[in-house]
Amino acid sequence: MLTVVLYLLLSQPLPSQSRFSDVSGTVVMPGVDMSDRSIVVYLESGDQPVAKTYADSMGQFEFYNVSAGQYVIRIREEGFKEATHIVDVPHAFTSIRVMLEKAPPANQPEARTPGPPIVDVRQLAIPKKAASEYEKAMKEIRKNNLPKSIERLKNALKIAPDYYDAHWQLGLQYLKSKQGRLAEAELLRAAELNSRVADPLLALGALYIQEQAPAKAVPVLNRALELKPGSAAATYSLGSAFYGLNELSKAEETLKRAQSLDKDLHGVRLMLVNVYMKQRRYDEALQQLEAFIQEAPNAPQRASAGELRDRLANDRRQ
Repeated sequence: MLTVVLYLLLSQPLPSQSRFSDVSGTVVMPGVDMSDRSIVVYLESGDQPVAKTYADSMGQFEFYNVSAGQYVIRIREEGFKEATHIVDVPHAFTSIRVMLEKAPPANQPEARTPGPPIVDVRQLAIPKKAASEYEKAMKEIRKNNLPKSIERLKNALKIAPDYYDAHWQLGLQYLKSKQGRLAEAELLRAAELNSRVADPLLALGALYIQEQAPAKAVPVLNRALELKPGSAAATYSLGSAFYGLNELSKAEETLKRAQSLDKDLHGVRLMLVNVYMKQRRYDEALQQLEAFIQEAPNAPQRASAGELRDRLANDRRQ
């Protein structure tokens, strides 16, 4: 019973409360194809990182259930100037835009005029009307207007059915609006249209895990890792899928690999707790809880983790 309670409390997001808000935004890199980049985005409080995520191939990122306060979004990307953005939480929604400027070569002055932008070849055949609808959809996304953004993206796809970016964004919007079947269809189509990008597969794998279909998640996430071998997020999701299949040895190995790839991915510890509890390795479960509490004091699961830590410690003493 304790294992079930542990999974429910630690592996699921807590209900939204007024003192929490999601922080979303878009990283903009003029003239750069972002599909092959993994832009790391930090959320900091008082110069200390409290969360870390990755921008997708469209530059979008999101932090969930951020507690009230003032934060700094910080991005350090090789070849670009460090970018920061101050954000206050909570709001009904918080969406920001972070522009990265290219850094001048060492010992050389900055160029006065930028060169022509690099155009993604996928966009060359997109009709102007479809591109216009897509841009309008992106504006609605930044305003957190889900119904309108979905409508605009569907309009774009009526004009250009093979528009990868529109399928990808529509899949994300369906995910946000909890329309799983529609999200799956769009993400599958996006993955088919652009087989060299891992992002749709990552999102699809996360959807399958959320819907308790780990057997469907494993091959999708393995494919994502072929495309993006160093992805901590994909490795973490794959470990979670193995846990859902009750393949506990594989789950532990994969989750530890995710931990080695990204020390700030604190949720890995909570999944390891679940693994160890099922295996009755209670001392190791307790160690992971202690580490999570120390490393992620502002995480929304902090209170639940503390309560379970105390219960488990008391059981070990008896």
